[in-house]
Amino acid sequence: MAEGDLGPVVGAAGDRAAGEALPVVYRLAILYLLLPVAVWLLGWFEWWFGIPAVAFMSAGLWRMLCGSWRVTVGPAAVALLALALVCGIATAFGVFDADSFDSPAHRGVLLALARSEWPAYLTDYLSDEPPLLRYYLGHYIVPGLAGKWLGASAMNWAVPLWTWGGIALVVGLCAQGLPTLRAMLLAAAVFMFFSGMDLLEYVLRDGVPDAARRLMAHFGVDSLRFMNSPTSPQWVEHHAYGIGGPAPEPAPESPLFLEYVPNVYLLAINPQHFIGGGLTTLLMLRLCSAPRFLAASGIVVAACLFWSSLLCVGLLPLIAAMLVKSGIRPFLGWRNLLVAPALAALFTLYLASGEVDFPNGWLWELYVSRFQLATDVAIFYLAEFLVLAFVLWWLHPRLAREPFFVAAVAVLLTAPWFWYGGPRVNEFLRTAIPSLFVLGCYAAHAVAMRLPETRVRLAGRVADFGGRRWLAVDVSARAVFALLVAVLGVGAVTTFFEFAKVDWRRVVPIGRLSPVPTTDFDPVVVAQRAARDVPPALSALLRESVDEGGAKGEPLIRSDYDVYLDGNWLVYAKRGCAGRAETRRRFRLRVYPVAGEAAGPKQLFGATVLDFFLAHRFAMNVNFHDAPYEAHGGCVVRARLPDHGIARIHTGQHEADGTVLWEAGYDFETSRQFSMPDFYLEEYQAVVAGVPAARSDFDVYMEDGRLAVFRAPCKGDETKARFLVHLYARAPGDLPADRQRYGFENLDFDFSGKGVAWDGKCLATIQLPDYAIVRAAVGQFVRAEGGYRDLWRVDFPTSTSGGDGGGAG
Repeated sequence: MAEGDLGPVVGAAGDRAAGEALPVVYRLAILYLLLPVAVWLLGWFEWWFGIPAVAFMSAGLWRMLCGSWRVTVGPAAVALLALALVCGIATAFGVFDADSFDSPAHRGVLLALARSEWPAYLTDYLSDEPPLLRYYLGHYIVPGLAGKWLGASAMNWAVPLWTWGGIALVVGLCAQGLPTLRAMLLAAAVFMFFSGMDLLEYVLRDGVPDAARRLMAHFGVDSLRFMNSPTSPQWVEHHAYGIGGPAPEPAPESPLFLEYVPNVYLLAINPQHFIGGGLTTLLMLRLCSAPRFLAASGIVVAACLFWSSLLCVGLLPLIAAMLVKSGIRPFLGWRNLLVAPALAALFTLYLASGEVDFPNGWLWELYVSRFQLATDVAIFYLAEFLVLAFVLWWLHPRLAREPFFVAAVAVLLTAPWFWYGGPRVNEFLRTAIPSLFVLGCYAAHAVAMRLPETRVRLAGRVADFGGRRWLAVDVSARAVFALLVAVLGVGAVTTFFEFAKVDWRRVVPIGRLSPVPTTDFDPVVVAQRAARDVPPALSALLRESVDEGGAKGEPLIRSDYDVYLDGNWLVYAKRGCAGRAETRRRFRLRVYPVAGEAAGPKQLFGATVLDFFLAHRFAMNVNFHDAPYEAHGGCVVRARLPDHGIARIHTGQHEADGTVLWEAGYDFETSRQFSMPDFYLEEYQAVVAGVPAARSDFDVYMEDGRLAVFRAPCKGDETKARFLVHLYARAPGDLPADRQRYGFENLDFDFSGKGVAWDGKCLATIQLPDYAIVRAAVGQFVRAEGGYRDLWRVDFPTSTSGGDGGGAG
């Protein structure tokens, strides 16, 4: 192939005169990136700072944005908008999918913006001071404003609409400059479906011949699972959660988790990275020779900090490439030297107002076998980008002298060697996203320019494809182009898989109509999106919020855990949480209704039983699961209360063996906390004061429409066996239909669900049915060979009318 002009890929607007306006799609993209910044400045800051700041920023952008805004909506625009809509729907617009790891955090940030006074403060039950919401809000603050003005449910349409607009602009920038509708759609589709060849993971893991595996084992290579982290429990213990020491000798399988995520996957889980990074990168790539853009490009790059801070680290080499390509003179002006640094300093001050102790390290520190390291990294390079870069260079030799291409490849080569946040969830790999966009754009245009009509329309700007010689062998351009299509096709398999993963049956609306915002917050939002140490220079500029931490209030109960009422939720918070040890402890919660209201199906003395394990809700430490649980030692867990009126609650916690750790109660009528042991003595003495209906290992009482078993003294292991309760009705027809053939009602139960233990005493109760009972059998049994074996059993006559009350038999 002759070395012709790169055509529409790079510097499409570079031949425009300094006074000529930028195309409308570029100006729309710039407005899209900067609009959230304006909303933030006007909504979060005092008027005397926000209004001049927006005016100062607008003055810097004025020359870049001025010009005719007449937009012609033709078939190409409609087709690109439809493609963007399809991609948005297929990925649930990035914030709806309940299976997405980041989805709860996205919803938490949006709800904080919609339901709080601005600036938004978070309710942190582990902190006495409410922390400021600290996050790159570029994707969230405009839909959050819609939710603030129109109610949280408005975000159910505002978020998809805002996201769709961003996708459409990314697609439009990628397709800009191509002469035909088919070329534009092809380029946009290739860019959206762009991905590394992740499919090779399965081939290398499951398809390597045994002889090759033995050879690899000879060199100490455990496996070739270069993308997905291994499931070895030993490795997960030592690295995935960051709680162990160095990897054992030898390392259990490969500890590597390297993945350059596909564009669609990035859109599905982190739309702020895809949209903010995509627009900024494509603007730099396509306008690197446009004087109007270069004169204020620093403002656009600074705004990217508000969309994603790690992306800006990855933009630094591309900024250097832009300087190399255009020279430094076009950048020297008050817009880049005054406005851009001022915005960047403000964003940095805001985003640095919190501390997150993410673990970090170097890739080689995770490996025992250096040969394993070299093998894994080499396969990762080849599968993710190196083969593609080589093919693109073969088709277009001038790419070797193109600063953007060289900078992108350099970033992709170096990014994996440092990890931040966790070896498995390496946040630092986000710095490679802009370089992947560059590579994807080059690939998209290489395919689109192969179309015959494109080559005809761009005749004189793009030279015809030709063959080249390699190692004395003639290689046709057609063969190399076929290889390019194959590489992109293998990568697209991953994209199809990401489309297929979205389960619309699990789609969760964003604007849940809870009256209190904090109940919908994921703990990650409070822990990592919180500015705990706002610098005085920043706090002096912020508005005074009227509801700072107002949802927290005073705890109902102060004990080992402080217990708060948050809407229809009880929130348990504890500093100095023991981390994983806490998840083995069971929470006990009894909710007593006000007089005349039902207690619910699972009852104990008329109370709704809502026992739960912390592990089945969520524990909170200040870092992600990659960080040590002991790093900050805080736990937060919540339990949903019934909708009926509540008179009082009993709650506490005990070990798996039944050992009580703490117990407390709260009376809503008197608004006071009471001691559970004293309450038990007073409440349950009425039960044991009567005459037992039968005596055995446990005393059996049948009083006031309930059956009770009581023992004192009592040990924890004496309640582990299941309790047997068989009731015989006076009229067999009163029994449930499925029990009539047996002749008795079976109400067997476990003590953990129906009983309480306190002060060396054990008592459990169940409600009796509302029909007359003539005989009862009560005992305990265990599973044995061939069936069950009774530990004890009493069979006695009685005369009760069930729920109407009755005496002992």
